[in-house]
Amino acid sequence: MLERTFIQKWRTFLSIIFSPGSIIPFILSALCLFLAISVFTGALSSLLSIFASILTAIAGFFVKEDWDRVQGNTMLEKKGRSAIRNLGSIEQQIIQIRNWIKNFLGSKNITERELKEIDRHLTTTQMNIKSGLEDWIDIVPELKKKEEFAKKYQETLEANMEELLKKEAELLKIGETNKELKVQLEKRIKELEKRVQELKSEQSNVFGGLMPSTSPYSFVTISPSGSGTLSNLLPKTCSICGKVYKDDNSPTISLNDVCPECKRRGRD
Repeated sequence: MLERTFIQKWRTFLSIIFSPGSIIPFILSALCLFLAISVFTGALSSLLSIFASILTAIAGFFVKEDWDRVQGNTMLEKKGRSAIRNLGSIEQQIIQIRNWIKNFLGSKNITERELKEIDRHLTTTQMNIKSGLEDWIDIVPELKKKEEFAKKYQETLEANMEELLKKEAELLKIGETNKELKVQLEKRIKELEKRVQELKSEQSNVFGGLMPSTSPYSFVTISPSGSGTLSNLLPKTCSICGKVYKDDNSPTISLNDVCPECKRRGRD
C-alpha cells in the first residue's frame, strides 16, 4: 500500500512536470539560456536571458496551477467546500428553528419575545443562504446573469410595494373627505395589488425556488393612523382572492392567510 502511494505520488509529480503547459516553456527557457551563453553576446544575450526568465516564470505558474488542482486547492474547490459548509449550517439552523416551534406549540401563550427569537434564527439562516448563493455564483458563472435579473426583479417589486403602501396610507388619511381622490386612490391601489401579485407569482421562475433577500418594504405595515411602522410581519396575500393586505391586529403568523373581506363572506 505504501509502495503504491509512493509510486502514485511520483506519477502525479511527473505528469505535472511533463504537462504541455510546463514542459514547453521549460524547453524554450533552456534553449534561450543556451543561446545567450554559448552563441550570442552583448545586448542580444541579455535579451535572451530575460526571455528565459519570463518563460521559466510561465512554466512555474502552470506547475503551481496543476499542483493546486491535484491537491484540491483551486479557488473553485474552495468555494465548493464553503458552499457545502453553508448548507450544513443552514440545515442545523432549520432543525433548531423547528425545535423552537415545537416547544412554542406546547405553550398556550406565545409571547412577542418567542416570535422575535424565531425571527432571529430565520435572519441568521437568511444570511447563510445569501453567503451560499454568492459561493455558487462563483462556482457556476452562468448564475451571475440570473442574479442580475433577480436584482432587477427585486427592485421592481420593491418600487411597486413602496408605491402601494404610500397610496394605502394616503387613502387612510383622507377617509371620506375627498370622494374623487378616494376613487382614484382605490383604482391605483387595485392596479398595484394586481401588479405585486403578478410579480410574486413569478418568484419561482426568477429565483428557482429561492426567495430574494428581504427588502425594507417587506416589513412595512400601515397603522390605523396612516403612518408607516416596522413590524415582524410580512404583507400578506389572501389565499382565496389573491389580494395583498395587512392585518395590523393579528400578531400571529398563518400559513393560510385570508383577507377580512373573504373572512366576512365565509361567515355569511
